[in-house]
Amino acid sequence: MLEIIIGILLIVCIIIFNILFLKKKGSFQYATKHIAVYSCLAVLIVCYLLFFEGLLHLKNRTTLEGIVENVISDYFVVVFIFFFYIFEKWLKSRGEDKEKLRSDYDMLAKKYNAEVLISRSNGYYYPVVKMGSFNLRIYDGQRMLGVDHIHIEDSQNMYKLPRIIENNFSVLMAAHDTSTLFNNKNIRVIKMEIHENQLFLTTERTFFYYSLVTNRAPDYEWDGITVRELFEPGPRLQPLELSELSNHLGINGFVESSDGYVVFVKRSGKVSIGKRTYGDSVGASIKAKYALNKDGFFTGEGLINAVLQEIMDELKIDLKNCSTVNLIGIYRDAVEIGKPQILFYAKTDVNAKEISKNFYEKTKSIVQRTKKKISNREKKRQVAEQKVLEDGSKLVWIKKDDLIETVFEENGIQVPEGAVFDYDYINGFFNSCKETFLPMVPSASASIRMLLSFFTDYDC
Repeated sequence: MLEIIIGILLIVCIIIFNILFLKKKGSFQYATKHIAVYSCLAVLIVCYLLFFEGLLHLKNRTTLEGIVENVISDYFVVVFIFFFYIFEKWLKSRGEDKEKLRSDYDMLAKKYNAEVLISRSNGYYYPVVKMGSFNLRIYDGQRMLGVDHIHIEDSQNMYKLPRIIENNFSVLMAAHDTSTLFNNKNIRVIKMEIHENQLFLTTERTFFYYSLVTNRAPDYEWDGITVRELFEPGPRLQPLELSELSNHLGINGFVESSDGYVVFVKRSGKVSIGKRTYGDSVGASIKAKYALNKDGFFTGEGLINAVLQEIMDELKIDLKNCSTVNLIGIYRDAVEIGKPQILFYAKTDVNAKEISKNFYEKTKSIVQRTKKKISNREKKRQVAEQKVLEDGSKLVWIKKDDLIETVFEENGIQVPEGAVFDYDYINGFFNSCKETFLPMVPSASASIRMLLSFFTDYDC
C-alpha cells in the first residue's frame, strides 16, 4: 500500500512539473528539451518499480550484478566517446580558419599581383590592398573633430546575397561551427576613396551573417567551388561598386599609452577570424547601432562615434582618457576577398599598466556576471554578447620605438628580444615576456606597416 501511495505521489509531481514548465517556458522550449519524452520515461520507470514488482526483481543478487556490470561497461563507452568528441572539437577549432580562409599569404598576394599591395620584405607583399593614407583627427579628448572632412552618401537599402550563396547559406555557415557568433546590422561599402585629406564613402546596409558566408568563408569548398573562385579570381579585386559580396566596413586601430607602449590583443579561439593570433589594439566592424543617427542614416558623426565606441568596448578605455584619435588610412583585405577597412591611431593619457589593470578587472567582471544565473533570457544573451565584444582576454604591449625594428614575416611579426610586455594581474606588476614572434593575420601585420609609414610621414 505504501509503495502505491509513493508511486502516485511521484507521478503527480511529474505531471505538475510538466504543467509548470509549459506555463513558464512555453511549448517551444518544452518540445526542444524533450520534457514529454523524459517525463513519460520517468512514469514508466516508477510504474515498473512500484506497481509491477520491479523492486522485488532488483533485490535479486544476480540481477543487481548484471545491472552493475552493464552500467559500468556502458558508461566506459560513453566516457570514451565523449573524450573523442572533445578532441575532435579541439581539432576542428584549430583547423577552422584554414578551412575557410587561405593561409598561404605569399601565394595569395601573387594571386592579386595587379593590385597595389602593402610590402612585407625582400620583394614579398601582404595580400592587403592599400587604398590611401591620410591624417584626419576625429577626437581630441573632449569633442568630435573633422566631421566636415568625412563625406558619406548613404542609403538604407539592404544588401542582397547572390542567389547561389543564398541557396547554400547553411552550408557556408557551417564553416564557422566553432566560432561564437552574434548577428549585427553593419555598414556595407559601395565606394571608398581619399582625396586631399577628405574621406568619401558610399554606403548601404548589410548583416554580419551575410559577411560570414561571403567575405569570411571565401575558401570553404562546397560542390567543388569556392566564393573566391566564383567572385574574386584575381589578378585584381572587383571595384567595391561592382562587388557582389557583403563587404561590411571594418576598423583596425592602434592605441598608444602615455608611457609610449602600443597595445596588441591575443585573440581568443572563439572569434570568427584570426583565432589564437595577435591582433592590433582594436579590430571590429562598424556597427549600425553606433553609427546610425535617429533617422537611420550613416553620417560622419556616426562613423566617429562607432570608432570611439569600439575603443571603449574592446579595451575598456574611457573616452575622457583618449587625448587624440586620428584616422590614418584605408585598405582592402584580400584574405577576406576585398573587405574594406579604416585604420586609426589613438593616444591616451593613461599608462600601459593602468590600462591593463582596468581591462582585466572589467573583463573579469563580465566573466563573473556570465557565470551567475540570470533569469531573463534577453539579459543573459546581452551579457554573453558583451563577453565576445572583445577579441580576447589578454593584452600585450610593445614599446613604440621597438616597432621600428619589427621584422615582417608571412604569418606574423618578429620583434626584438624583451620588446613585448604584459601586466601580471595576480601580482600587480608590468613585466617583459619571452615572446618575440607574434602570429598575425595579414590585415594586422600590414596595419603595422601603415602605422610606421604614418609615423615617418607625419613625424610622430
